[in-house]
Amino acid sequence: MATRTSEYLETAVEVLPISGEFEVEPMLSRYFTLEQLTWTELGKKKNISNTPSETQIENLKYLCTMVLDPLKEKLGKHITIVSGFRSRELNAAMFGSPESWHMAEDDKAAVDIVCKGASLKRIAETLDELQVPFDKVIISYDRSVVHIQARRPKRENIARKIVGGVVRYQAIKG
Repeated sequence: MATRTSEYLETAVEVLPISGEFEVEPMLSRYFTLEQLTWTELGKKKNISNTPSETQIENLKYLCTMVLDPLKEKLGKHITIVSGFRSRELNAAMFGSPESWHMAEDDKAAVDIVCKGASLKRIAETLDELQVPFDKVIISYDRSVVHIQARRPKRENIARKIVGGVVRYQAIKG
């Protein structure tokens, strides 16, 4: 009588060492990378640099950690960044406002997103339910995106707590 193990052929597996250098994609938060927030077709096409400064990266990290990560967790779906960070030159090439929050200056940051399987209205409602620290949410039906703006506090003065299984964010009074 054949046994289960004898039904399989033994094969030798050669394990090859990994050599060379690998580039690790910098993470801004648990779910979002720097590349997701800075990639732009127009920038590549026109060879426009879209590299944020350290301060701008901190603004983007805040937006991703405090707003986008909780949104992704609540929706349980992939969020696509349609437009994230823009350098001044790229913003001008896109005919963006000279004060656009997409440039992530002065403790501000903005992102335009979509989420397959969630309507624009549902995304905005979920942000409101989560009470995440955003400044403004705009449903742009003509562009089919949700625009989210967030301002990083001068100091970390936001408390995160769970109430009834829902994450809540609250400003700490000095």
